[in-house]
Amino acid sequence: MKLESNLPIVTVVIATYNSMKVLPRTLDAIFSQNYPKDKLEILLVDGGSTDNTIHYGKERGCKVEHNPRTEPVFAKFVGFNEAKGELLVYLDHDEVYSQSNCIRDQVDCIREYGVKTVISAGYLNPKEEHFINDYINEYGDPFSLFIYRISKSPVVFISDLREKYEVSLENDRYCSVDFGESKPLPLIELLAMGTMIDRAFFSKKFSNVVSVPENLPHLFYYLMSIETKIGVCKDHSLYHYSSESIDKYLRKISWRVRNNVHHTDDVGAAGYLMREKMMAKRSGKFGTAKKYLFIPYSILVFPALLDSIYLFSQRKKKAFFFHSPLCFYTASQILYHMGLKLLGKKPHLRSYDGKKEIKND
Repeated sequence: MKLESNLPIVTVVIATYNSMKVLPRTLDAIFSQNYPKDKLEILLVDGGSTDNTIHYGKERGCKVEHNPRTEPVFAKFVGFNEAKGELLVYLDHDEVYSQSNCIRDQVDCIREYGVKTVISAGYLNPKEEHFINDYINEYGDPFSLFIYRISKSPVVFISDLREKYEVSLENDRYCSVDFGESKPLPLIELLAMGTMIDRAFFSKKFSNVVSVPENLPHLFYYLMSIETKIGVCKDHSLYHYSSESIDKYLRKISWRVRNNVHHTDDVGAAGYLMREKMMAKRSGKFGTAKKYLFIPYSILVFPALLDSIYLFSQRKKKAFFFHSPLCFYTASQILYHMGLKLLGKKPHLRSYDGKKEIKND
């Protein structure tokens, strides 16, 4: 174990926007980490909160930066540039550490195994939250479930990785996963799930990449072009307060679809289309064509319904009964926005909650 004085400074970047529902718990969990407080910087990048978020963050000793575009990808870009730590953690404003050793385990994994990023073991659904979070926290959305089929549940995530890829180094706290040079890659975003990155490394090796905000969600795929190993913590999971209701979740799905169809040069470039392009060589012809099967899979109902029954039998959680209608809704949104695009109509780029128009589209 290295001396405490030699530990690196870690900056925790949190994209905030009217975040007071969960932010106190998020900050409490950060301050409860068994990592020296003088080696921690907490950076809130705020998109124009009208509640007490900014004042509260400053009261708790956080550094606050302004996010002129509101949307979270740009906030994380601002955080990348304004952080003083050589190591950077991306923690969303609705995520809460479940253990006190999360940051320490990540730092130790980077120093011991020489990896450039360390991801957590996945998402937990807080017991008091809406049941639909069981679905969201495992797969994100129906399209991602269909395309990637990688669960982000701590119960399943590491075992899924172990089945598909090689675990080259391991102890009781963390492991190193080697994705190889030709295998299809899972959906991993280094801006999510409490991931820690070696900011100095990415700044040096990918200076042109990190100068474009929409590239940051794809850092995992850029990394795979020169280094195939990452670290994965075993105990470090996060409580994720994702959606308060099904209605709010449907708005998130609609926001994602709209951006991926209409705004492919800005926010949409941070999503599926760019990821697909970067994964094309590893995915093969079927992997590239698979996206076209999502519409019949969803609209025909029966295939998605069978999947829904299978997922429920595996998880025993009622959220997975909603897989089929969620697929149908997502497919209908894709078809609707593709129709608008064919007609030459383009909705304005809006913030993640859909309430604020982003002017610099």
